[in-house]
Amino acid sequence: MKQTLLILFILFFSVSGFSQSYKSIERAEREMMAGNYDKALRLLKRAEKQDYGFCGNAWIEAVQNIDSLKLAIYKQKGDKKQLKKFLDEVNPVNEVFDDYYSKERIILALENFTEEELRSTILNALYSYKQDTAYFETNIISLKLTRDYTLKLRIDVFKIMSLESDRKLSFNDALIEYFKQSEYYKML
Repeated sequence: MKQTLLILFILFFSVSGFSQSYKSIERAEREMMAGNYDKALRLLKRAEKQDYGFCGNAWIEAVQNIDSLKLAIYKQKGDKKQLKKFLDEVNPVNEVFDDYYSKERIILALENFTEEELRSTILNALYSYKQDTAYFETNIISLKLTRDYTLKLRIDVFKIMSLESDRKLSFNDALIEYFKQSEYYKML
């Protein structure tokens, strides 16, 4: 009986702490919708430090929600400097699931480059990109476009490897072919 009560007690407090964590995210979203961006960012900073339980999916969902709200806040504020800083530091966990952040980086880069300049600069950077020896299903590659601007793009390594083997291409040629078939290229 004591063990059952102890388990229920621990479960109750872990669940209430878990729900409190999400409440910070929900409050931040309400503050953002009301235009209270600084307060929303403070709430998100607090939410980043909270415990989301032992389930990895809960933590990933929380990180995704926090980062998507931050992105929306910086875009709504029109704070390009903070937006660029955020995109440079976005949690890699988010990038594995979606190329949304890479697309945002391209939109931001188009403020400094014409579409043709950016396309040409990316293709040159891809041609000279040094392949990482670690293969994951998705990778984030960093392309140095100028002395002070690095563009990060999410790539599907398996598709690139498939292009390599099917068409007998080098890694860089397959990477360029992948890019030309991607949503990124269509944006340019």
